[in-house]
Amino acid sequence: MIRLAKVSALMIAAAFIFSSGFALAASDSTKAGESRKESKGKLPSGEERFMKEAASGGLMEVELGKIAAEKGSHQRVKEFGKRMQADHSKANTQLKKIASSKGVDLPTQPSGEHTTFRRAQIDDG
Repeated sequence: MIRLAKVSALMIAAAFIFSSGFALAASDSTKAGESRKESKGKLPSGEERFMKEAASGGLMEVELGKIAAEKGSHQRVKEFGKRMQADHSKANTQLKKIASSKGVDLPTQPSGEHTTFRRAQIDDG
């Protein structure tokens, strides 16, 4: 019962965060059009920080999807987890290309507030 509650809470949090991923993807496609017009060089204030935060959040989403796919007790949860992994991996790849073109190094592991779920998953074993 406790395990089901943990998975349910995790999926609710993931669904909330997942919806923000769609906004990021829409923003990426808009920025991709804008970035063609901009030259390589210094980013406007805050964009590098945003890219790093978005990358960290995207990495967390991939991990949450993996957890749901592996530990979900219902097939729908497992399928949702697989979709999260695929969608956020794709968004992360697109962001990495944009960041690379701007000379921004992105994190390879979730950081800051994005490590909370990872620590909880490790602690719960």
